Amino acid sequence: MPRGYGGTAILWKKHLDSIISPLTIGNERIQGIEVTSDPNLIILSVYLPCKGSSQHLSDFQDCIAQLHEIVSTYQQSHQIIIGGDFNEDIVNGPTSQRKTCVNDFMKEHDFETKYNGSTFIHSNGCDTTAIDYFIFQNLYKHTVLEISKLDIISNVSDHYPIKLILQYHHPVKQINSSNTSVKRKIKWDKVDTQLYESLIASEISDSKPTIETIEDVTKAFKNLNQIIVKSTKAAAPAIKMG
Repeated sequence: MPRGYGGTAILWKKHLDSIISPLTIGNERIQGIEVTSDPNLIILSVYLPCKGSSQHLSDFQDCIAQLHEIVSTYQQSHQIIIGGDFNEDIVNGPTSQRKTCVNDFMKEHDFETKYNGSTFIHSNGCDTTAIDYFIFQNLYKHTVLEISKLDIISNVSDHYPIKLILQYHHPVKQINSSNTSVKRKIKWDKVDTQLYESLIASEISDSKPTIETIEDVTKAFKNLNQIIVKSTKAAAPAIKMG
């Protein structure tokens, strides 16, 4: 991103890979996926420009124009959910060109949203505003079961997470049980713990990682996991199949 941080991403569980396709649309501020079902679902993650630059309005309007193009392409055949940091209070904020731009877009495509109060806390710890939203088509509002702000103690972001629960039916793929790998639980009461401890101590002693950067920490952590897995396999009794 131009400011050196921030961005957009959409994550999903691996078992959904077969019904999800990333879309090559938008720009670095707009990412999207298509979920196959009936109706098909488009999910867009957005991070709209803040007011920090002299050209923020034109950049903001350009993003809305891209959203207009995307929605116009898919709205007849797909359900569409747009969520993210709009960097504008589009519900209760003062009238502005940016707010009008979003509201006109929502009106044209018959989108709605739900106001959840302040979602952003300024660095001074006092000033707050509502700039994070999910917007959705009025046609499918009956499928939006909940939109809520989460107050999570461990959250270190200056934004509150926003959760949307959607009633959505996706196809269940039949899994061939013969091709399903079974992760077997280690029976630690059967493990040679002395051998296990000895192998780990020896491997760690031989590795002697140099920790100077975050990348070194990540590498050392992965190496430690590999050592634990290797030592467990060596010290645990062989599993009898059949």
